[in-house]
Amino acid sequence: MELDKLDQISAQAFEGYIVRKDLLEQFRKTYPVPTYVIEFLLGRYCATTNEQEIQEGLEIVSRQLKDRTVRPGEEEYFKSKAREQGSIKLIDIITAKLDTASDSYVATLPSLQLTKVLPLPRRAMAGLSGLPTFVRSSYRSEMFWIFYTRGEKIIPLKNGKTC
Repeated sequence: MELDKLDQISAQAFEGYIVRKDLLEQFRKTYPVPTYVIEFLLGRYCATTNEQEIQEGLEIVSRQLKDRTVRPGEEEYFKSKAREQGSIKLIDIITAKLDTASDSYVATLPSLQLTKVLPLPRRAMAGLSGLPTFVRSSYRSEMFWIFYTRGEKIIPLKNGKTC
């Protein structure tokens, strides 16, 4: 794609912050995630004007979306994968609530049709509820746990506290 003069000036002024909007179309209706999640990934891996770097970034985005989003009918595959591998990374819309029986916060992973997934720390409640989140889900002792991700750092959660 050829950039006009204004696009070139913008790309130089905001290097690393500009993403071509046409890149979004190939992912928009293919994966069950909101558009802004795809835009976030494109911004992370394709914010350049170098065509080779854009292609490499598109491969990374495509691989992450393919490996981390659960399509209808794939729920049991992802659960089995978590059990066999120990953990999996997901992009999911997490909702959290207080479980009065255990007096702890628990989350649901709707794409895997799981409820009461883990004890969730209070400070993560507001940040997770109803928003698409990058998480690592782990299967241990017949129970799923979530490792909440902040950027690239994985923070394990156990008994409602970060380890």
